[in-house]
Amino acid sequence: MASSSSSSAPIALATLAVLLAAVYLLHAGGAAAAELCVDYYDDTCPGAYKIVQRVLVQAQSVVGGARAALEAACPGVVSCADILALAAEISVELSGGPGWGVLLGRLDGFTSNFQEARNLPGPFDGLPLLKQKFMDLGLDNTDLIALSGAHTFGRVQCQFVTDRLYNFSGTNRPDPTLNPAYRAFLSQRCPRNGIGSSLNDFDPMTPDRFDKNYFTNLEVNRGFLQSDQELKSDPGAAGTTAPIVDPFAGSQDAFFKAFAQSMIKMGNLGPITNPSQGELRRLADDGEAPAPVTPSFQYAVFYLLLIMCFGERLDEKVVRAIAAAQHEQVRYMFGKMSVFAFLPSVAEHLFRGRVRKMLSLRRRQKELFLPLIDARREYKDKKRGGEGEPRRSKSGTTLEHSYVDTLFDVRLPEEGNRGLTDDEMVNLCSEFLTAGADTTSTALHWIMAELVKNQAVQQRLYEEIKAKTKDGHEEVSEEDIQNMPYLKAVVLEGLRKHPPVHFVLPHMAAEDVEVGGYLVPKGATVNFMVAEMGRDEREWEKPMEFIPERFLEGEQGVDMTGSTGIRMMPFGVGRRICAGLNIAVLHLLYLVANMVREFEWKEAAGHEVDLAEKLEFMVVMKKELRPRLVPRKPNMQTEEHL
Repeated sequence: MASSSSSSAPIALATLAVLLAAVYLLHAGGAAAAELCVDYYDDTCPGAYKIVQRVLVQAQSVVGGARAALEAACPGVVSCADILALAAEISVELSGGPGWGVLLGRLDGFTSNFQEARNLPGPFDGLPLLKQKFMDLGLDNTDLIALSGAHTFGRVQCQFVTDRLYNFSGTNRPDPTLNPAYRAFLSQRCPRNGIGSSLNDFDPMTPDRFDKNYFTNLEVNRGFLQSDQELKSDPGAAGTTAPIVDPFAGSQDAFFKAFAQSMIKMGNLGPITNPSQGELRRLADDGEAPAPVTPSFQYAVFYLLLIMCFGERLDEKVVRAIAAAQHEQVRYMFGKMSVFAFLPSVAEHLFRGRVRKMLSLRRRQKELFLPLIDARREYKDKKRGGEGEPRRSKSGTTLEHSYVDTLFDVRLPEEGNRGLTDDEMVNLCSEFLTAGADTTSTALHWIMAELVKNQAVQQRLYEEIKAKTKDGHEEVSEEDIQNMPYLKAVVLEGLRKHPPVHFVLPHMAAEDVEVGGYLVPKGATVNFMVAEMGRDEREWEKPMEFIPERFLEGEQGVDMTGSTGIRMMPFGVGRRICAGLNIAVLHLLYLVANMVREFEWKEAAGHEVDLAEKLEFMVVMKKELRPRLVPRKPNMQTEEHL
């Protein structure tokens, strides 16, 4: 097939290297591959192949476009994993490559596995690491070479070649294996201080065609990625991978045959077919309607608090069940039970249904909390008794310390030195979760919205994070965070401009007091306007602008505790300041740092950031944040729209 507009369209949307990674992530780790078959959808969705093919030819988004078309033709039948598997084969065929008869029948995983994503082959991997990663998956050297041949077409970002051009292995010199003419060619397209996200063809000769040019390029040191050229030029390649590269460079038929076999082999890497382990994913990233981030933020913060509370890493279903019960009870209590604070004796008779509902919600909460409290009590008792290693929970990893541990040791001297009852511990655990979950996740939402809207701030933050952490680290650690002043400034600026609550809990004047010429009589209820304080033009320069620099040393600065003056008080101040201030700020620092390190947060077309406010349980964004996320260091990533 000659290169044409129709053949190049799928390349711009579905470069095979991306699809290979996505296919593996979506269906690795399940039941035996024997349950897959080529004709899996012949009865339930006979046009599946042609539908995906039509979407690719028309240059629509891969998963979203195909998913929408398939749902219209045969709803609830074809998984996202199978869509990607079909798209990989079709994009290769449309570009002149081989077909291999995709085996179908996969389900989608319940969750994405971030660690497995990190274990995928990377563009800077050396040959020994590449071989080990493929071996860990049950693939051999021939699979490594054949599948790498997918880089014969598609595009890749400059950021993945700049070190080879200007600072290979920290030498401040180019990679000596780079063909000099090719190096000069790439230097023009990827200058030293150029835009890292700029795209270039893997193969400038036949960029839209699936052929053997990848291997002929390796023969003359014209591999774009370090991980590509290593297959031919690494000292250890002579007796392992180079003898496979050479025949593929000489015979396109040999390459096509090996590639098809390796694709089938990779597609059989433990796909999920058991309904208890997977599902047909209802929502997919279609590139047109980005998902809101609020549910993910809420889950992440609640999960952290749950671990702290019970000392247990619980599975997702348990976490969501507890979150749902907690959410329903809190909303019902504040929405329906407030009348009991004003007319308790009358309300008991008028609103008996509400009392029954509240008791029902309370029972559900106890059913979820008490087993965790009891398991923690058993764990601590066995540890104190020296009975060896305490039993670990089936649902996760037991941690050394937890909030519940402190409740076991509480004694009430005024009540005969008794300990807390189960009901009291459930109440305290509920307060612990309620106080931190919505406030922190809402603050996180506002901060990330500001970073999406203020790209220069986000870039400066990313540069600090990159400078203060090592590439080999899986995440930004608590220790790393302590050395990031700009990160702290970003979080403080978010809390100043967008406190999750605009009023702290009401206070009462203990005596007559004059404030600013006004008399506040004894017994009067006093509300503090938290948001207005942080936006006061008399205290802050350009208060409605997001300027983290104001919190850096030598600038305006601030003391959030109020001990040296009150200019902002998102957590209250004084003796009744929020007890969770430090942990909330730590969670915000940790989450913001890791999300900015892993992704570039951008506005999505049609979903521009709107900072208008809406009062719910917290003060939230009226228009939810729906950003476009671009992985900073994606393994085998070649497209800017992912």
